[in-house]
Amino acid sequence: MRLNKQGKPIVLRLWARQDSPQSQVMGKLITGWFSRLGLKIQYSVHDDSTLTDGQLNYVGKTYEPNYDMYIWEWEPSGSDPQRRLGYFTTDQIENQNDACYSNPQYDSLFKQQSTTLDQQQRKQIVWRMEQIVYQQSPYIVLDYPKLLEGWNTASWSGWERIPQGDGAVAYLSDNVDNYRLVGPKAAVAASGGMSAGAIAAIVVVV
Repeated sequence: MRLNKQGKPIVLRLWARQDSPQSQVMGKLITGWFSRLGLKIQYSVHDDSTLTDGQLNYVGKTYEPNYDMYIWEWEPSGSDPQRRLGYFTTDQIENQNDACYSNPQYDSLFKQQSTTLDQQQRKQIVWRMEQIVYQQSPYIVLDYPKLLEGWNTASWSGWERIPQGDGAVAYLSDNVDNYRLVGPKAAVAASGGMSAGAIAAIVVVV
């Protein structure tokens, strides 16, 4: 039996997502594992709005998150680490920093990498930040799903990988080339390029 500092049994709420069957399976497994460690888990499934309400809960004007644990998932938000690293800064509490994690060293490193122009120096700073997050675990990573991706090179041209070489062919926030350059091969060959109207039409279809 695990007790808190008041000597009472520890009871933790664990929420899984209604829209994610995978998170529901994970939640059942985690509940069983934690129970074997002497933790009482109240497992339940909720829609995303309920999870968001718990993350961004206020009592009057005071920010008081109303949750213990929940299972979520992240997808790529761009090829540069800046945005994702920013989620763990103290400034993002009450916004993207839903774990309310705060580390002055991490905050300082984030500012350093934001202004470092030398790519190799910046890599070293970023890797140190990743190490801090891994060791202190504001998030506990459960899996790294493989996402299958396909694109038609027979009929379409202009695909660009991010990062260049072996990166994804994806419509990420900073991969503007795929919005700008992808077009039907016949249209590109006939006109030597794509008109603004054609580009807009493709974006709408996507």
